[in-house]
Amino acid sequence: MKPVAVLDLFCGMGGFTVGAVNAGATCIMSVDNWNEACAVHRTNHPEIPVTQMELGHPDHWRFFKRMVDEWRRMGYHIHIHGSPPCQALSNASTRNAEEGMPLVLWYHDLVENCEPDAWRMENVRPGR
Repeated sequence: MKPVAVLDLFCGMGGFTVGAVNAGATCIMSVDNWNEACAVHRTNHPEIPVTQMELGHPDHWRFFKRMVDEWRRMGYHIHIHGSPPCQALSNASTRNAEEGMPLVLWYHDLVENCEPDAWRMENVRPGR
């Protein structure tokens, strides 16, 4: 069985990373733009590269694609996990759900361009 390498995007404080590592995966990078979450993630997972950057730029997929290809060449099964911010999509929100869609769509495009072996998106269903 191939080892699993995970990219954790919109990682927050690292909840998914905990599960992935406990399941035996190698988390090759966690990314979030929230400084405080990255600081907690680094404290909780000092062995995992945490990058603070604002995700959503149309060309970001190229950076992640290089990483996916590199780890795939090393014999890993690649999994991309993403948790785009969902406050505007929540049924508890009074905001327009369309506000929450740009990063969801960006994440979908990134997955399509990076062609991982598996991917998952954690989010909520938009309110009606």
